[in-house]
Amino acid sequence: MTSFQSRSEHTARKPHRCEYCRKTITVWTRYLKMSGKWDGDFYSGKGHLDCRDLWLALYDDWQWDEGMPWDIAEVFTESGEFLDAQAALDAQRGFFPHAVNRIEFQLRDWLDWGDEE
Repeated sequence: MTSFQSRSEHTARKPHRCEYCRKTITVWTRYLKMSGKWDGDFYSGKGHLDCRDLWLALYDDWQWDEGMPWDIAEVFTESGEFLDAQAALDAQRGFFPHAVNRIEFQLRDWLDWGDEE
C-alpha cells in the first residue's frame, strides 16, 4: 500500500529513461517525476506523460495482486497472453498513439511470435 507519493512535471534538460516504455525521454520533453513509498520500499522514477496515462488506462485490467509494475511490456509478457496484449494496445491506440507505438516496438518480437500461431 502507498504510504506517500510525490508527482511533479518537469522539462528534460538531459536525456532520461522512461520507466514505462524504457525509451529515452529526450531533451525539452515534458515528463512526470514520481517518488514515494510502497509497502515499505522507497521508489522513484520518470516517465513520458502519455506513457503514464496509458499505464493508468491499463491498470484495472492488468494489475497483479501486488499492483502493476511500471514497465508496461513486462506486464504483457508476464501474462503470456499476446492476443490480449495486442487487443489492449489496439483499444488505446487512438488515445495514446505514441505511447502505444513505443510499447509495441519494445514488444515487437513477442507480438510477431504470437502472429505465427
